[in-house]
Amino acid sequence: MPCCQNCGHQWSWGTTFKKIWTFKRTLTCPNCQVVQYVSKDARFKISLISTIIPLVLVPLIAFGFAAKSIVFVEFLLLGMFSLYMPNLYELTNEEEHLW
Repeated sequence: MPCCQNCGHQWSWGTTFKKIWTFKRTLTCPNCQVVQYVSKDARFKISLISTIIPLVLVPLIAFGFAAKSIVFVEFLLLGMFSLYMPNLYELTNEEEHLW
């Protein structure tokens, strides 16, 4: 779970899950109300896993799985990733560029 870099407060899974679905570039600490940013490493990990999920389609289509099975597997992977995503978050006080 992410920790506030200002006050050291460790966010709960529920708080993190709610905050990440706001799609804002900044996250506010629920304890000290200081603006935090998602670290460069965390953004890289999340984007890497996000690109792997669609790649699962290739072997499923190649081996002739039914469309219903493919849709089920994709939704299952998306749900599992969504539930695991708060564990990948790390916070910083300053915005880090990816390059």
